[in-house]
Parts: sequence; C-alpha cells; structure tokens
Amino acid sequence: LVGIYGKVVDVKTGAVVQTLKHHSSAVSAVAFAPDGRTLATASEDRTAAVVDVETGAVVHTFTHHSNTVSAVAFAPDGMTLATASSDKT
Repeated sequence: LVGIYGKVVDVKTGAVVQTLKHHSSAVSAVAFAPDGRTLATASEDRTAAVVDVETGAVVHTFTHHSNTVSAVAFAPDGMTLATASSDKT
C-alpha cells in the first residue's frame, strides 16, 4: 500500500472493500488493529490516522509529527497506537 490512496482488498475475491482517500500525500504504512475493523495509516503528509475499515470514516487524525510518518503499530489490546517518524520525536 503505497500511494496517495490506500486500498483495502478482500483477499478471496480481489474486490476493493474500501479506498482510503484521507491523506494529502503518499501512504507510507498501514496496520490493522487486533479487532480487524480498524486500520491505522501513516503518510508523507506528516500525519497518521485511524480509520473504520467498514465505512472508511476517519476516527482520528494525529498531527504531532513534523516529518513523514513512516510506520504505525497497534498494541496487542488495540488501545494504543505507536507512530514512527524521522523528526526525532
């Protein structure tokens, strides 16, 4: 998943389940939460977002980085999200 738009695809049918259009620059990483219904995205637009996979709605956008967000990861309980950036924060 790299590009301005991310896509969630059904692996059995190949059908696009959701097209994610909430970033203004390239998507650099994605991670599913343990519940399988929530997705975190990272972007070169310096933001990370949490998205409801079924609706495509952005639940929260994180704007605390001053450089590309290069990675996102959920804690095993799905309640904490870690983000990584080269901005030294």
